[in-house]
Amino acid sequence: MSLHVWEFVKRQLLESKPGSDNGGWLIGTGRRIIGVIQRDRGLEYDEVYNCIPGGLYTVGSYSCKDANSVPKCKDMKSPIVCIVKSDRKTLSFFQDGQQLECTYEEDCCLDNYLHIRTCFLRETEVQRIQFDCKRYRDQILKAAFMYDIQRNVFFFSEEEWITFVKSSSAIKRKGLDVLGPRIVHEVLLGNSTADPSSAAPTISIANQKKNPKKVQMRIDASILISKETSLKESLKILIDKISSQFIGLEKAFMSKSSPCSLSWATFRPSGIPYPICMMVPASVDAPGNMDSKLLTLRKKFHIALQLPLDKPLLRLRNVVPFGVIEKEGADKLMNVHRNVKHSGVKGGKVFTVDGDYLYCHYMQDSFDDKGWGCAYRTFQTICSWLQLQGYTNLQIPSHREIQEALVACEDNQKTSLIGSKQWIGAIELQMVLKYRYGIEARVLHVTSGADINTKARFLAKHFETEGTPVMIGGGYLAYGLVGIDWNEATGECKYLILDPHYTGNENITKIIKDGWCGWKDAALFKQQNFYNICLPQRPREL
Repeated sequence: MSLHVWEFVKRQLLESKPGSDNGGWLIGTGRRIIGVIQRDRGLEYDEVYNCIPGGLYTVGSYSCKDANSVPKCKDMKSPIVCIVKSDRKTLSFFQDGQQLECTYEEDCCLDNYLHIRTCFLRETEVQRIQFDCKRYRDQILKAAFMYDIQRNVFFFSEEEWITFVKSSSAIKRKGLDVLGPRIVHEVLLGNSTADPSSAAPTISIANQKKNPKKVQMRIDASILISKETSLKESLKILIDKISSQFIGLEKAFMSKSSPCSLSWATFRPSGIPYPICMMVPASVDAPGNMDSKLLTLRKKFHIALQLPLDKPLLRLRNVVPFGVIEKEGADKLMNVHRNVKHSGVKGGKVFTVDGDYLYCHYMQDSFDDKGWGCAYRTFQTICSWLQLQGYTNLQIPSHREIQEALVACEDNQKTSLIGSKQWIGAIELQMVLKYRYGIEARVLHVTSGADINTKARFLAKHFETEGTPVMIGGGYLAYGLVGIDWNEATGECKYLILDPHYTGNENITKIIKDGWCGWKDAALFKQQNFYNICLPQRPREL
């Protein structure tokens, strides 16, 4: 039976740097490898186990030296061993001393998997931490059913579970379908009684002192399971993951001289096809300025997960929200371009925005800006990208706030702009980005729409290195640009346009069908118009 390895994992392994501490663990299910975690001096094996969802395992180890230097793998009786050859061109996989045949897959297809997640908060007194952690674990081990908080449905029997799994592919949460075609099902565990009030176990703690010091413990457990997995087995995997998090919390509390609240938090860094969990000494709901204090912790996990060291992918602002949370952007669609089919450019290479953004367009937020607000809406999309990537805590600005910022940063700008319906363009957006966020933006000038294709190389490089949404303004119109498909040899290219002129509701099918987000050729840009293209430069920071 062949071993299946994601092509991206192959590239990660071949790019591993040689060294005495190099090597790490292979993440996957059975004979399928979909992830790599690099060994680091500060990373314990338990941290590796806890950072991946239940249902995934450390199926093996790899080394850039030889089989004797691979890290130990506790999950598997017969772990897979990968040796990265010194020429950095080939990989060899072994199991029980036998070399394995390997098939590399271009896409990490997890369409047949479900992401199940549960999250809850517990409070305890400092002197009762060990006792209560054990008590909570014992209680969780008695859980006998799952409760889907999205649809208010209980799953007691295998038949109910099978029905749920079969229908899951048709359920989508607007803007939060974080694993592409798979669905995030947020659940609570319950005990053996059918009383709905018992779906989320509650424990009362009597105060033994007048003002005892209390700490909070936040559990945030995920599992990634095949749709063929039974309810009984799914419960077991989820309960094991929760129990492991309680053990991790207990160890962390005991190792601190002055215990503080601890939280498990789920992240979804780009490039990794499964959620990542990390323990942080802070409240996820009120992070404050804790991100600066957690730099060392974040850097350790960035190195282990082979994430770039100049992108903030594991800040507290990057935590994936749980449950129905009223927050800015909840009424807007996210990443609509991912629903667009191929452009049709033969032999082209696609370059797209890197990260999440919200589709901002005319008439949103109960504000009528039809006919004049297209640049403002595209700027809001750019601001949403900055916020969702963790670069800023600032809320997405309103039209008036954008105008106020423009007046504040430009001495000769008249205050009459504020509250008006005056158009703005790429130059104005460049100024507001600098004033409001301290972020630089390049402005690319195109003298005629007929020359837009001459900028294809520059735009492709932008998406490859910066990854930010782009604003194109000209002829009293502004568009968002979130990608380009370019054939360098022939010069043929198409532009993935995010059109802010849409005035309908958040109907992804209509938006894609009617071309409000889709591939456009150079004919979109009029020959008689000149265009300015605003390209925000992302901050280089962790």
